[in-house]
Amino acid sequence: MPIVVRPVCEHTLEPWLAMRATLYAADGIDDSTNRAEARQIMDTGRIGGLRTVCLIALDHGRPIGMAEISLRDVAEFCDHSPVGYLEGWFVEAAHRGRGVGAELVRAAGEWARRHGCRQLASDTQDWNTDSAEAHVRSGFRDMGLLRHFVRDL
Repeated sequence: MPIVVRPVCEHTLEPWLAMRATLYAADGIDDSTNRAEARQIMDTGRIGGLRTVCLIALDHGRPIGMAEISLRDVAEFCDHSPVGYLEGWFVEAAHRGRGVGAELVRAAGEWARRHGCRQLASDTQDWNTDSAEAHVRSGFRDMGLLRHFVRDL
């Protein structure tokens, strides 16, 4: 049976939450924030004002990966609007390198195209070379690194 990708539902909520917790651990997102964000997406199809869909990859019915895609008005290096944006992308370690991530990106691209997008964009931390390599293997072009700055006023 091939990998099946579909939107997250109540049945796949807990595995999705677990994958989100792993993916966003470095960002310091605690369990209550994770659950609140997930519930907002499930209930409204939005997060932070952006239309969002969350997809889950299933192998014989077992959740093994996820992708969160939003519609943005703009994204760095993109010349069309709206832009599909791969906000979060995760595949369990035991299933990496088998095309699961590429299947999630393919499904993300289909969703974005259905919503008027001509481009799918993404990002990753500068230290995350595994993610950067996975992006390139899935058809993304590496546009280089950005540095972000903040100045308190």
